[in-house]
Amino acid sequence: MRCDTSCAGLNGSRYGQPCRELQVTTSALAMLRASVVAATSPGSKAEALARVGVCLAQLGRFEEARDILLELRKEYSTGHFPRVLIRIMIFEGIISYYENLVNSSDRLRRAHILSKVGGITDLQAESSVWMAHFAFNFENYSEFGLSLSDAINKFEILDDSFRARTCLLVADALQYLANRSAASDWYILARILCRRAHDHGLMTAIEYNRLGIGLSRIRVDRALGRVDNSSDHRDWLAELGSVKRLHVGFDARALAELLELCDAYTHEISGDYSSACTVLERIRDSGSAARCGVSDCLLTLEIKWCRVKNSGVSSSNEYLGVDISDIESLTQNDRLIALMMIKDAFGDARSTLDADWYTHLIDEAMRHFDQTVSDMSAAIEVAQKSYSIIHSLVMNK
Repeated sequence: MRCDTSCAGLNGSRYGQPCRELQVTTSALAMLRASVVAATSPGSKAEALARVGVCLAQLGRFEEARDILLELRKEYSTGHFPRVLIRIMIFEGIISYYENLVNSSDRLRRAHILSKVGGITDLQAESSVWMAHFAFNFENYSEFGLSLSDAINKFEILDDSFRARTCLLVADALQYLANRSAASDWYILARILCRRAHDHGLMTAIEYNRLGIGLSRIRVDRALGRVDNSSDHRDWLAELGSVKRLHVGFDARALAELLELCDAYTHEISGDYSSACTVLERIRDSGSAARCGVSDCLLTLEIKWCRVKNSGVSSSNEYLGVDISDIESLTQNDRLIALMMIKDAFGDARSTLDADWYTHLIDEAMRHFDQTVSDMSAAIEVAQKSYSIIHSLVMNK
């Protein structure tokens, strides 16, 4: 499950309904557009325009964002404005990620290096936040830890929007680690900072991530046979409805397809496999699986699994199309889910598969999950130790 900050204070939680909680009068986009008009120099105007473009990309308004990027490249590609050049690099990385879900960290790393060499500390800190975001989503936990640590160390010089993103990254990691109490503490800080920044896109991301990452962890726990009953019985449909209302209210188009995937997972957890199958088929037929970060192999297998679960009849014939090479091509996380579905659908009939192959892959996937937990825990250690300092900086502003 992809997060969007790299996967919510929702109905039933102590934070209340987000659509009532998040009362803002001026959006971050409007404020950024105003800063373009108010700019007093070509450099400051270009920087403000780049930030508008980044905001548009986050909201899924890619055509507008690309127009701005083309304008900036045309006017500021000579390097006479180092700050603008660095912002263009950051912008390029972000629009590629949000539009195509590609790992464009190379642009961010270059921006970070140029910022560091040039002593441009604020842009170094901003690029670190984005690098941490990408590293988290693409499971590069070594870079995630280093970039997050740099962002935490420069927390005071970040603006509220980037501070919120930093807190959200820590919260998301803790949510996946099933440390929900600590995750809630960091989500609270992220919300406070978001309201101050009037960042509607990030507000939506906070609520989506808490839901999406929570659902992803439940799927993994189910696959591992480690179901947490308290999480399994939450009213996930109500929480999903809250996120959808926030999504529509803030016109955050970039998350529409990801919410479809959450919809399917929520129905599965609720035992409504017919509805889950309908949503998954809609994702498949619309060709949006890749934008949801789901492989065609896993999507096809999950649709078949839902059909079996809905019928209540285990049919090995339904699964004769499972190809070993397809399963082996999946990421370890997706492989774990796929193997769970095969086991659940086949039952004793899974002996028709190569038992040694199955055992080897499931053991390998479980080791990978345990390593992910270890690596992610190590990556956020500095942030967790800094919680009291970060909390104080946020609350005393």
